[in-house]
Amino acid sequence: MGKGHRRCEICHINEAWPREEKLLFTSFPLNPDRCREWLKRVGNDELVDLPIEKLHERRNLCSSHFRREDFNKAGNRLNRDAVPSLNLIAPPLTDEQLQAFPQHIYKRSEARGFLTDVQPVSITSKTSSDIVIKRTPN
Repeated sequence: MGKGHRRCEICHINEAWPREEKLLFTSFPLNPDRCREWLKRVGNDELVDLPIEKLHERRNLCSSHFRREDFNKAGNRLNRDAVPSLNLIAPPLTDEQLQAFPQHIYKRSEARGFLTDVQPVSITSKTSSDIVIKRTPN
C-alpha cells in the first residue's frame, strides 16, 4: 500500500484521514516471536494465515495502541520490545488459534535480494533460536 493508504488493523483508522492528533503507523515485526505476540494481541485470526513478510509489508498498527514508553525518546520509533497494549478491541487469540503460525515464510532470492512467492517453506519450530525450515509440498 502506498503512503497515505496505511490502515490500522485494530481500529481501522486510515493514515489519510484528517485528525487533530498525529498518529504513527508501524509495520508488523519480521521476528516470528514478536509477530506472534502482536497477532495474539490484535485478535484477528484472519491474519494468522499470512506469511510474516506479507504482514510486515502490508499490515500496520497505529500508535494509539502503544504506551508512551514503548517509543524512543523522540517519540517517532517503537522500541524493539514494544507490543500493542492499549485500545485493543478484539479478545486476544488463543495459543490454539496461533498454533500454525507462522505457517510459511518466503525464501529470499540470494541472487537478487528480493522475496519470491515461488518456493514457500514452513517453519517447524516456534522458537526463533531453533527454527527448522522445510519446503512446503506444492
